[in-house]
Amino acid sequence: MDATHKAQVTASESDLVEAMKTSNVEFLDTLLHDDLLFNGPNGETATKAMDLKNYRSGNINLHTVESSDLMLSSIGDVVVVAVTVEIKGNYI
Repeated sequence: MDATHKAQVTASESDLVEAMKTSNVEFLDTLLHDDLLFNGPNGETATKAMDLKNYRSGNINLHTVESSDLMLSSIGDVVVVAVTVEIKGNYI
């Protein structure tokens, strides 16, 4: 992956953290892939639809979101992102 693409992905990750902090559902909807799967702080695997529903309902209210250990891997025209995120707030 060249430096330009790496910078774009890193910027998108920063945008994602900011959207999570501010519960910006519209921006999260544009940033998250429709087929997203992720593990939440409770260990449950969630989809994009589940995540957005929780933000919309107010079940997620985050005070602190800090990412670290960002790793990027380019596989063809896909970039896989692995990151550790420390979250403080309410997550029902």
